Amino acid sequence: MPRGGVFALLALAACDTTPTVGGHHQPPPAVCAPADQWRGVRTLAVCPPDNWTNDLRLQYTNWFRAVIASYLQGKGYEFVPQVVLNRSMTKWKFTLAGELGLFKPAELCAEWKCDALIYWSILNENRLAFACVKADGTTLWATGERVLVPVYKIVGEDRRRIFGVAIGECLRDFPGRIP
Repeated sequence: MPRGGVFALLALAACDTTPTVGGHHQPPPAVCAPADQWRGVRTLAVCPPDNWTNDLRLQYTNWFRAVIASYLQGKGYEFVPQVVLNRSMTKWKFTLAGELGLFKPAELCAEWKCDALIYWSILNENRLAFACVKADGTTLWATGERVLVPVYKIVGEDRRRIFGVAIGECLRDFPGRIP
């Protein structure tokens, strides 16, 4: 290959501005509201996922809800305990997370005494989507569909570990709380 061709390839590689974590490319969030819209958002509720697959059973999705809360707690947010959300769903006789869509975000936030909701979906193995919706219905942050294809070895590669890594990758650009 001529020197000019090698130089052109190196220059193109150097211009790639896609954020990288763990050695692979991660797209920016599909939606990220300006800082002024985040003001007053202190307490979040992590809704159960819309699980469009049989990849994970209920006990794992409940555990991952706690993982999400723990991860975002480090960014300054407080969380409604899962048991509060689960009691509401039992009271309403809901069996699927999608049934929460019958309520407006304002109604759910009033019921759970929070400022915003974290919705998430498991689309299939390695594919997730997240959204943070304020009580007034404003989408503050959303990933769009994200796929984790790690270029590194995940020790004991099973679906739970892969989802755990994928959740961390999806949430790493979630904004910190604005006091």
